[in-house]
Amino acid sequence: MPTAQNCLVDFDGPDDPYRPINWPTHKKILTTLLYGLITMSATWASSSYSAGTELIAKEFHVGTQVATLGTSLYLFGFGLGPLLWAPLSEVFGRRIPVLTPMFVAICFSFATATAKDLQTIMLTRFWGGFFASAPMTNTGGVLGDLFSPAWRGVALAGYSMAIVCGPALGMNLSILDRYL
Repeated sequence: MPTAQNCLVDFDGPDDPYRPINWPTHKKILTTLLYGLITMSATWASSSYSAGTELIAKEFHVGTQVATLGTSLYLFGFGLGPLLWAPLSEVFGRRIPVLTPMFVAICFSFATATAKDLQTIMLTRFWGGFFASAPMTNTGGVLGDLFSPAWRGVALAGYSMAIVCGPALGMNLSILDRYL
C-alpha cells in the first residue's frame, strides 16, 4: 500500500520541534517506557495462561496437552501478526497501528476470560496474540524515530528488558495469584 503524497509527513528542517528526534529527553524516555510497558503486557499474556492449563483441562474435560494449545496458538498469532502490523506502521504512522490492535487484544483477553467452551478459548487466544504483536513489531521504528544512532542501542537495551521480563513475570505472578 503506497503512501499518498498528500499524507506524507515532512519536517521543516533538522531543528523542527515536531520531529521526534528533537523531543526533550524526558519525553523520549517516557515514550520508550510506555512502549516497553505495553509490550510487556503483550508478552505477559503469552505466559500467564500457562498457570491455568490444569484448571482449563479439568473444567473442559480435556488433556493438559489440549489445554496447553492456548499458549501455542497465542504464540502462533504473535508470530503472524507482524506480517500485517509492520507495513501498516510505515503507511499510517506509529500510534494507530499500535494502540488499535492492543485495544482489540484486550477485548480478546476479556473474551478468553469469559469463554464458555474450549473452542472459544483457542480462537480468542490466537487472535489475542495476533493483535498483541503490534507493539513489539513497531517499537523498533519508534526508537529509530526518537533516538540518534549513538543512543539507539541504550534505548533498545532498556526496551528489550520489558520484552524479556513480560513472560517471566507473567508466569510467576499468575502461579502466585493462583495459589494465594
